[in-house]
Amino acid sequence: MSRSLKLITILVVTVLLLDRLLPRQEMDAYVHQLTQSTEPLVYSVPLSGGELDTCSLDASELSALWPHAEIVVEKTLLLGRCVSVEPILCVGMVCSPPRSRKIDANALIQKALHVAYGEEYVNIASLSADHPGYSPQVRRWPIIREPLVPERYSVRLPEQLVIFDKDANFITTRKCGSVDGYCQTVKRIRIEGK
Repeated sequence: MSRSLKLITILVVTVLLLDRLLPRQEMDAYVHQLTQSTEPLVYSVPLSGGELDTCSLDASELSALWPHAEIVVEKTLLLGRCVSVEPILCVGMVCSPPRSRKIDANALIQKALHVAYGEEYVNIASLSADHPGYSPQVRRWPIIREPLVPERYSVRLPEQLVIFDKDANFITTRKCGSVDGYCQTVKRIRIEGK
């Protein structure tokens, strides 16, 4: 084997090893196309203006997904290879992959109400009365997560997201429809007598 071929082989093996060992990026996405179990999953890349990407998975992983499902795609940082895909399940007020850390959604929602509205709304029922069609959600934030960024969560309120760290400390807010405000506004309808 020539010296240059040995160097190239060592370089390729090193890159592949680093790609496997480095922490991974996660992104929340949607299944765009799911056909046969032998074909790759096609998903919408967040914040790309409609760009699509693919991920080849085992048939067992694909069987847990459905068209237009919300998913978490895990990719390697160095080569951007898709490693795994998990569905995002909404149970009660929490939307997350099945293996994610358990959080106290009620405590986060109460803190979010206080941050956003002060004493105007004391609970979800009073907020929902003024915003018909609103239901709270707690999710990991942002939708593209880098491995060295601390874990964060967002609480979706009718007009904004309220962001907390993993210990439920308030960080910031994002108005729905703004950059990083991945939510739709639920309009306020003033109830007579209020």
